[in-house]
Amino acid sequence: MGMVIVVSKELDWVEVTIQISNNNKALIENRVNKPSGAQAKDRLKTDASLWAVAVRPWN
Repeated sequence: MGMVIVVSKELDWVEVTIQISNNNKALIENRVNKPSGAQAKDRLKTDASLWAVAVRPWN
């Protein structure tokens, strides 16, 4: 299952992926979200870069 997330600018996205893999929801709750419709449209319209990583998701 694939999912796109938006990581707050103050966070290191590599560290976020480690915390997701370690099932550490407390450290990333409210700072990692699914993109809104407006964010998705904006990124599509501007052909924005996308960084990707594959991690084992939490349960």
